[in-house]
Parts: sequence; structure tokens; C-alpha cells
Amino acid sequence: MTLLEQLKVCKSHLEFMRFFWQKKKTEPLIVGLHTEAICKRIDRAIYDLDNGKSTYLIITVPFRHGKSDIVSRYLPAHFIGTHPDCDVMLVTYASSLAQSFSNFSRDLTLKDEYRECFQRTYARGTSDGWRVTGGVGTVTASGLSSGITGKGYHLGILDDYCSGRGEAESESMREHMWNAFTNDFFTRQAPTSITIILATPWHVDDIIGRIKALNSEGTQTYDPSFQKFEVISFPAMDGEVDVDGKKIKYDYLFEKDAYGNKGRFEAEWYKRQAASLGDYGTASLLQCNPQIRGGNLFDTSKIMYHNDESEFPKTKYYRVWDLAHTAKQTQKEDPDWTSGTLLAYNKIEGLWHLWIKDVARIRASAGERDTFIRSVSEKDGMGVSIAVENSLDSKDAVHNLQTILNGLRRVIPQKIGIDKVARAGYVEPIFEAGHVHILRGKWNLDWLSEVKDFPSGKHDDQVDNFTAGYFLCCQNTGQILSGKVAGV
Repeated sequence: MTLLEQLKVCKSHLEFMRFFWQKKKTEPLIVGLHTEAICKRIDRAIYDLDNGKSTYLIITVPFRHGKSDIVSRYLPAHFIGTHPDCDVMLVTYASSLAQSFSNFSRDLTLKDEYRECFQRTYARGTSDGWRVTGGVGTVTASGLSSGITGKGYHLGILDDYCSGRGEAESESMREHMWNAFTNDFFTRQAPTSITIILATPWHVDDIIGRIKALNSEGTQTYDPSFQKFEVISFPAMDGEVDVDGKKIKYDYLFEKDAYGNKGRFEAEWYKRQAASLGDYGTASLLQCNPQIRGGNLFDTSKIMYHNDESEFPKTKYYRVWDLAHTAKQTQKEDPDWTSGTLLAYNKIEGLWHLWIKDVARIRASAGERDTFIRSVSEKDGMGVSIAVENSLDSKDAVHNLQTILNGLRRVIPQKIGIDKVARAGYVEPIFEAGHVHILRGKWNLDWLSEVKDFPSGKHDDQVDNFTAGYFLCCQNTGQILSGKVAGV
């Protein structure tokens, strides 16, 4: 390595990534407009740190666009190489993810090229805390809710504080994340430091959303005393990037690289993702601009009705039950229903479709209900599997259904663990795309009425059926629509 090359690698984060890129043979580094812009902003933040000025930066980027490579995998090794006496704190929603980033960065310091460039190498430590030779600074990796107190940072990285849609839609989880950010992470900064929050935003009220509200005059929560953050956002479609003061517009963020060559994703990739996510998911996960969810969740105007069962695909079908069994459910003025939906989910050209053949419902005594369930199961036949949710408020539902169908069918228990509205959000894009298929029957009007009214309607048993069915089918394929997937 020449002295000039050494200086470039030390001073430029993009050149550091180019030189130490670990997938040169299998996946060459593709530098997008956003890649270049983020790296240059990091360079300026480090320069400002060296001159006594702190940086508070929010970077929002769509999923699969390399944000964690730029900041969480490569930056700790680069920064500790040039600032061996400074502390780095690397935090994500889970300790295991933060430690995987930390391990990657630590392994870079073991390379001969690193030793040659920075005149130092890995000294000692573990995946959750390590240092390099010639300095007392450390790189610490932790989950947002664990292991932060007692440590500090000159470079603090918070990468993906939310694990998925279920957490994002939960008010209690958002409050928990905010408290962990303000009380634990943000209090760890040195007098002069760099704070980077790097995320694909999920919700208007998540950590980034709350910071924006605190920083914005005219909002209800505006607080001029709260630290002002600079926000750099890269929407996936129809956006604009500022590179060296020049505004560059684009149709699709990573369709081309920063030099006009082929990028990582073609236009069709963005269109498919938008179709899968729906408007609500696209606004947050692709456009980095979460919206307030308005009105009822499901667009029923695009439902496709079929006159004949032969028009349905030959795939695995489930009868998913929701049992009204508690006193609260059965003794109120308008009692809940016991309902079972015969359904399947499958993918056509990469997009999810929901197929519903039948909904069976009853409000009756326990004995009548049990007879009804057995009758429906016998009619469905052995090829249809039976499932029921095993939740805190229906913990005996699995046992009840197993007793009712003893010797007739095996019952598949389901544990979903997120609230009704959050899980409905996973199925919402399927309605929006017009990929819900219904077999015409007497049950259609009641079903449609409940779906239109959700989540403000009186009943939700039929909605619970098909949202639980979605998770059941996804468990068999290992895929979750608009949830946390590899690479996000």
C-alpha cells in the first residue's frame, strides 16, 4: 500500500469500504447515490469531531440498500483505527444482531492490510466489547434494552431499533423503545461525539418520528431544548440526493449506481415490493416517510368473487377457528361468535393471494357449538388441517378444540403474540393489491360487513381467522409479508 493509498483509506470512509470490501469475488461493492452521500457525511462528521464539534444525524434508507454495511459493519473498524482512544457504541434492537456487526468489524482489524494501514490490529475482547492495539478505546455492541448503562461513546450507532411491524404498531413497545433510547443510549455520549441513528422507519411515532416532532416548530411536542438532529432521507422512488451541493433526482434509488451504471435493483423490483407492502407499508419501508393509518384497514373494493370452487388453486387449506368461550365473550349483550374460516394463502408471481372457500359461524351453548364444529370438520374432510390460536385470553382454546375433535383431527396450535391491528397490517397489502379471492356463498355479506368495519366494528372473529391463517401459512414457507426479513 502506497502512502497516498493509505491516506485515502484513512480519510475517506468510501475508500475504506472499497479497500476492505469482503465480497469482492461474489458480490462487488455497488456504490449508489445514497452510498456516496452517506459516506461523505460520515467523513465530515469525523472531521468535525476532530475539531471539537458534535454531530447528531438521522439516516433513513429503504431495506436491502446496504445501510448496515456502510455504518454498522465497516465504520467501527475504520473509526477505531484512526481514533484508538475513542469509544464506539453499536446498538440495535437485539444484542445478537449488534454482536454480529461487531464481529464483522473486529475481523477486519485482524487483516494484514489493516495493520499496515493503521499501524494497529485487534488487541483483545469479545463480540460485545473489544479494542485495538495502541489505544484504550473500545467497541461495545449491545441490544437497545440491555447492557448499555455504565458505558459511553464518542461514536454512537443506533441501527434498526425496531424488529418488525408488530413492535412498530404496539404503543407500549414504542414507548419502551423511546425510554431505552432517551434514558440509556442517548445519555452515553461523550462531551464531543457523533450520534448516528440509522433505520428504515416503521411508524410516525417511533424513535425517529418522535425526534422529528420534538425538533419541529408547530408540532404538539416541539421542544426547542431537545437536541437538534440533521435528517438525511433516501426514499426508494421519485427522490433526490444531495451530493456535494448538487441535487440529483432519480426514479428508483438503486436502479443505477452513483456513476450511471447498472445498480443493485431494477425498476421491477421496486414495483413488486410496493405491490407486496401496500400503500401503508410502502410509505414507511420504501419511501422512509411513515403515514398515519387512516380509516378502516381493509380495501374491500378489489375483492375477487368466484362462482365455482374449481377456480381455486389446488393447495393446502386450513380451517382456522376462533372460539367464543369466556364469560366476557358469551354473556355480553351482543355475544361473540365462534367462527371457522376455510382458507389458503399462496404466492403467484411472487405476490401473496388469499383464498377463502367458506366461513362457518355459530352463537350457541357449549354443547351445540361442539356438535357444530365436529359437523363442519367432517364435511371439510381429512385433507383440511385444523388450527386455533393459543393466546393469553384463549389459553384453553387449543385444549377445548382438541377435546371436541378427539380422534377426528389433529389441532395445530398458533401463538402469534402481536395485537389484532398489528397482525391485520400484514394482510392489508393483499386486500390493497386485489389478491383476495372469495367463493360466493350465504356467508359473504356478514363476512364483508365485519371486514369493512375492522378495527372499529363490534366483532372481529372472522378477521382473526384469516390473519391467524396468514401467519400459519407463512410458518410453512418461512416468509412474512412486510415483516422483518433477511437483509432488511
